[in-house]
Amino acid sequence: NQTQTIALTIKITYKFAVICIDAFKENINTTLGDKLKTNLPDKWPGLLWCGSQCVWNAECRGTYADVSFTLPGLSQKIQISSKTYTVKEAMLIFILQEGGLNFNNVAGAKLEEDSVTVDENPSCPSGYTVVGDTCVMCGKGTYRNDTTMSCEFCPIGSYQPNVGQKVCTSCQPPKTTLTYGSNSSADCIDDCEPGQYYDIGNSVCAQCERHHYQDMSGQEFCYSCPLGMKTSQKGSNSSESCY
Repeated sequence: NQTQTIALTIKITYKFAVICIDAFKENINTTLGDKLKTNLPDKWPGLLWCGSQCVWNAECRGTYADVSFTLPGLSQKIQISSKTYTVKEAMLIFILQEGGLNFNNVAGAKLEEDSVTVDENPSCPSGYTVVGDTCVMCGKGTYRNDTTMSCEFCPIGSYQPNVGQKVCTSCQPPKTTLTYGSNSSADCIDDCEPGQYYDIGNSVCAQCERHHYQDMSGQEFCYSCPLGMKTSQKGSNSSESCY
């Protein structure tokens, strides 16, 4: 287990002297990145630059640009001299009181102070999820979804034999798995085509028996025709084969 950290999501609006264009967005990201990389940790040790892990977005809206970015993996508290601040408090002071994200070198951009919001959410490293106040590794057969920040079962057609992983391993084509959450390469079986099912006892694809059908691939069973209906042969791949 690891100690839970904090992710801050900051949303800011800048007003330009002219209509916002796409080139401004790149300049804003570069300028903000420089300020967050150098000025922020100098003033507030603990609010560390996240480099390639930073999630950025900027959208033009007339003479405005709406900017959002997320700083993950931050300590919950920062101590300066004898005073303790939450990371949210520190970020708001940096932006609003210290002018840490002010600049006018991009078309006279001016920060709209009323637009500033800072949201605080639990954060864990890749491969971990939040349980209470602790980061717990995702188990076998699961992976850490960095978008939802939760452990999710490996999709059908993949597996994960280890804990604390951020991706699942795909079965070698044309193999698949029968269920979600597979934790071994041994779970990869032949991807039986429609009209067939996977015979677990014999480890082979077998045709659906007469009066049955299967319209999907990668299944371990066939459906029975409705009561009183039948098929003319084995291997039916549609309910329309029942008559």
